[in-house]
This record gives sequence, structure tokens and C-alpha cells, in this order.
Amino acid sequence: MKIAQFYEKGRIRLGLVHGNDLVPVDFEGDMVDFIRSGKRPETFEDVTTPLDQVKLAPPVTRPSKIIALGLNYRDHADESKGKEPEVPLPDLISFLSRHFTLIPGDIILTGTPSGVGAFREPSVYMKDGDEAVVEIEGIGRLVNVCKTG
Repeated sequence: MKIAQFYEKGRIRLGLVHGNDLVPVDFEGDMVDFIRSGKRPETFEDVTTPLDQVKLAPPVTRPSKIIALGLNYRDHADESKGKEPEVPLPDLISFLSRHFTLIPGDIILTGTPSGVGAFREPSVYMKDGDEAVVEIEGIGRLVNVCKTG
């Protein structure tokens, strides 16, 4: 099941993605409100809209915090002959949760090691066809393909 936020008449709504269609969810609020509610999505099955006719909203429109962690950090560290963090991801999340109250909708991201992008010699930047991928286990994967000009 994939839940998406979309714009309808100037407000954010939720919908279930079924193939190439979006089915509106009978819920007032955004993704954070929905996660907090603990409800299962109820849809208007007779109402569908093709995804290409929907203006999608960001997956989380009002995160309470943004903390940075990256799952492909090892790859970047290897490329730059740098070190990867010595703290495993679950331990890092545990550490953060002792210092911050993590709630549904919080976004956790990490930076990159030295030796990437502008700090390389010569500099390396994203180009047409490169992908920026964000994945949340159990929720889904968002892939943005870079296009210049």
C-alpha cells in the first residue's frame, strides 16, 4: 500500500496509489496527522484520478525535526578513501532518541563524507540521468532523476 499526499483545491489530501491511479482517502489532515491517528485508510473506491493529473505534495509537509543519516555513506566513504561512521545506524537512532523526542513524520538524514562533490579535484556534480534516492523501509522509495537546463 502506498499513501501519497496531493493538492486538492488549495489543501493537502491523502490518497492511495493503485497502479497509475490515485484513490482519495476519507481523512481530514496530512500524512503526519494520519500516522498519529493510527487509522487504516478508508477510500472512496468509486473515485479515482490518473496520477498524471494529480499535483503531488511532499511526502511529509511539516516535519518537526530533520536529522541527517545516510544509508549509502559507506559507498561515499569508500570512494573518497574516507572513514564511515563507527556507530551503527540503530545505535545512532537510539542515541538521537535519548536527546530528541522522535515522532511520526520526523525525517532523519545524514551528510556526506569529505571528498565528494565540490571538494573533489576536479569537482564532481550531478548530471543528467543521475538519481537522488530516498528510501524508507516498509514505506517506499522516492527516486528523483537529475535533469539540467
